[in-house]
Amino acid sequence: MAGLGFDPPIGMVPRPSLGGQVSASVLTASVVAAGLPTEHSFVVAFWLAAAMLLLGFVAALLVPRSRPQGAAADPIPERMLDAV
Repeated sequence: MAGLGFDPPIGMVPRPSLGGQVSASVLTASVVAAGLPTEHSFVVAFWLAAAMLLLGFVAALLVPRSRPQGAAADPIPERMLDAV
């Protein structure tokens, strides 16, 4: 990728994901005496990840679709309506 000029912008992005760090924080927040996280913390981390997935899905649905310049507003062409 260095030959394409993508390396410097990618290098500015932190390597570890934010979701992984949040999950690790949730898991380590409830460590028991044996040094292991509780089952509840795994459930909380799972639902937190599911909520973020849903939030990303909704955000993707809100992105407006672009049409080519001069495209008709009606998505069904007239010739298809004539065939019916």
